[in-house]
Amino acid sequence: MAAIIAPLLVVSQDFGISAAVIARSLYEYVVVTRYLIKYRNEPRVLRDFRDYGLMAFFESAKLDADSQAPKKFKLAYERVKPKFQHFEKWHRKDIRTLAKDVGLGDLYDTFYKLTSSIAHGDALTAIMEAGVAWNRVDSTIDTHYCDITLDAVYMLMAMLYESVAKCLGLDCEADLAILQAVSMKRVRAFAGETDTGGSKTVH
Repeated sequence: MAAIIAPLLVVSQDFGISAAVIARSLYEYVVVTRYLIKYRNEPRVLRDFRDYGLMAFFESAKLDADSQAPKKFKLAYERVKPKFQHFEKWHRKDIRTLAKDVGLGDLYDTFYKLTSSIAHGDALTAIMEAGVAWNRVDSTIDTHYCDITLDAVYMLMAMLYESVAKCLGLDCEADLAILQAVSMKRVRAFAGETDTGGSKTVH
């Protein structure tokens, strides 16, 4: 829930660029959740997800002198670490591959690439703030990113709700139909906006 609320709180303060970077994490959460749901009947997937989390927890806990975790989980850590020694992620894939596998490839090619460029300190933000000629400041840039973030967060919330509802067998087909229709409208709006670099083309 915090992953959804956090970018909205930042948007409410008109910090669009910062909100977009936070929403990037929400995208990853939704991708992974949909991936886990899709492969929930494959024990290895859930086991690797759990074991990688245990490994990360143990390694971070070692930095805390007051933590008892290193002693408590040392044997479990030594058991799971070898299977991840050649991989940076538990799923052994890149986020793009995961995203396309769970139907979020379009947002990867638009929203995720855009926000990753900002998060990684690329020149994109400076160019958009100062203009390609580097001689003016565009005061609308944060507003632009507020709009982008709101669209992306709404779409991701709808997709997450749909996945969880279907997984749990919830009786909410009417709600899902509405969410799907609105979500697709937002996808088209966002794609048009990121292609042109301007205001929304679909409302």
